Amino acid sequence: MAKDKGYVDLQQWDLNEFPYPYKNNEFDVLTCAGTLTYAQDFIKVFDEFCRITKPGSIIIMTHRSDMMNKDLQYFQQMEKDGKWTQLELTDSVPYLPNNENYGMDVQVQFFVARNDKKE
Repeated sequence: MAKDKGYVDLQQWDLNEFPYPYKNNEFDVLTCAGTLTYAQDFIKVFDEFCRITKPGSIIIMTHRSDMMNKDLQYFQQMEKDGKWTQLELTDSVPYLPNNENYGMDVQVQFFVARNDKKE
């Protein structure tokens, strides 16, 4: 099904297993939706995101709004360390509004950053 939708390489991978099975600077854009809830070490995960994306690339993530207040410090630490620049942190929106298991109860925020590593 994924290949029918245009995905060339689709891999299942544990977010907490390092390093990720990708080369340095492999991607222009990285999207992570619905999985940061399971991150055991945000800084290690975010460092991997930066490693596998190119300098200047865009990293787009969602995170549950009910967890963002506690976890925002890790997103901000990446900027303090000069690894990325925050471009956007949205207000809360429904995660899966038409899903009977989530409806309007589970909210997420989008965090968008630019990879600031040097070439």
